[in-house]
Amino acid sequence: MLGEAPPGLAVVLWQYVRHLRDWLGATPEERRALFHAEPPPWILEKRQEARALCGELAGDLGAVEAVLASPPAADLQRLAGACERLARWADREGWAETGIHFAELAARFDPEEPRLANLAGRLTRNAHEHPVAETWLERGIGLARRRADWVEYTRGHLGAGILCMWTGSEERARRHLNTASTIAMREGHEWLAAEAQHDLFHFMAIRGQYVDAELHARRALAWYPKHHQRFPFFAADVAYLLVCQRHYSAAIVLLRSFVRLVEPPHNVLGLSLLARALAAAGRLEEFEQTREQLLDLLRDHGEHEAGARWHLAYAERAAGSWDAARASARAAVELARARHDHELEQLARAALAEIDAGERAQPEPRRKERKFTELVDTIVLRLLSWSPTRRGRSRSRSRADWAA
Repeated sequence: MLGEAPPGLAVVLWQYVRHLRDWLGATPEERRALFHAEPPPWILEKRQEARALCGELAGDLGAVEAVLASPPAADLQRLAGACERLARWADREGWAETGIHFAELAARFDPEEPRLANLAGRLTRNAHEHPVAETWLERGIGLARRRADWVEYTRGHLGAGILCMWTGSEERARRHLNTASTIAMREGHEWLAAEAQHDLFHFMAIRGQYVDAELHARRALAWYPKHHQRFPFFAADVAYLLVCQRHYSAAIVLLRSFVRLVEPPHNVLGLSLLARALAAAGRLEEFEQTREQLLDLLRDHGEHEAGARWHLAYAERAAGSWDAARASARAAVELARARHDHELEQLARAALAEIDAGERAQPEPRRKERKFTELVDTIVLRLLSWSPTRRGRSRSRSRADWAA
């Protein structure tokens, strides 16, 4: 935690996490003597500086300070909400450990709320703390089922499905994702069903099951709302499928829209995939420009470097830079291993084996089937009108309009 946020803020957040965990582990009598009734002036000054750095979340730090000032009289619901907002804020800022600690505190302060268990599960999963993530996600699923909260029930299955994908439990991943899609559609939550179909499509594409992947992609496209926040990422995943099928020109069109709509660091993987598509399509000057842009981004945003280096290895191979390709593939293997991302490590090892064997990139085939061109054209049109700040349809409007 101390190395994530600005130093003064990081120290205060770290102290608050420690104090809240101590409070949770103490008896009511022990809580009375946990903290200083009147902290020294320098501590009060640090807290004031932290509130200034938190902006609109200053009130949430105030909720924590209220517990420290009067430990026996804690408002658990207020504390859970404050910790949840701090966790989501830290996650947006890229402070993974800070986000995890506050998410887990939120889930402990309100142990019957499935949303908070799912949040803790998602953040620990994204940090590759897989056993902890599985515990939180299974808890979220169970709580949501008991409360008939079908949105969070679906969310829990989506999160667990992605976790199982990453850990290589393919059959469990498929069951979780299919359950998420089925329940979401049963309850009328097409946007959640679209997310489940999106994840199933990505799951199939990574494993080379392209016919099934395209089927789930078409379902996701039909069910996604016009302005769903994940839609550009869906377009980038379709571009990945196109690259795997060697339809580089179509992939380039989608990826150019993606990197225009999505800001760093969230567009790093899409940019690396664009470099891969450009090189494979023989557009080497554009590839070099994109490669330089990517390397500049990786200097400041290294959290996606493993995947970016994997794509870059294939791009450099296609460009004829075999030594650079080998170095990128090796870097991808090491980075994925350090992050305990077993799936990506296997993919990077496969890329390294192809490069070491001297396997060359395959040329682009010609595919003019109407269904294929319509899929790409529809996604391009949807990206042109996409805006995450606009609302979706009312419930009275048809699914055809919702998905158009």
